[in-house]
Amino acid sequence: MKIFNYTQYIKETFNDAYNFNSTNDFLIYEFTSSGKTLINRVVVFSETEFKNIYNLGQGIKTTDDDGTFYVDYDTETNNNDMKELFSTIFKIILMFNINHPNNIIYIKGNTYQKIKIYNFLLSRHKNKINKKFYLYGIINGDMIHFNKYQDFESIVLIPKK
Repeated sequence: MKIFNYTQYIKETFNDAYNFNSTNDFLIYEFTSSGKTLINRVVVFSETEFKNIYNLGQGIKTTDDDGTFYVDYDTETNNNDMKELFSTIFKIILMFNINHPNNIIYIKGNTYQKIKIYNFLLSRHKNKINKKFYLYGIINGDMIHFNKYQDFESIVLIPKK
């Protein structure tokens, strides 16, 4: 019986991902996008009102005039590093899953453009993702198996046991 090597899978599958750091609870991750320019990015997993369901948010790390840190989810950067950015986000999803194995991940872009990008990229990498997650999309409140022919409003990743 072959044992699934999770660490090797992450390393081989997403070798073009940026290095990242996380908080001790593995809910906030930071990395630097280095496309056309250097951009400090943040991925945040925030618990929803439903037990064990976490929303994935991704944006730019920003500070107020008083030095308070926040995440800008609205600014689009077009930094010419989509492959590296997606690889990093998915590698972060895997790290989150290692440390929170029973939690479902919910992804909903705050703009139509962002959810279209997630739909496209998840379609392209569905075979890789299906090794660790059941992948669903939500349309009009209905959750169905993810497929590349649908424009989903949001996406749900349920860890495989």
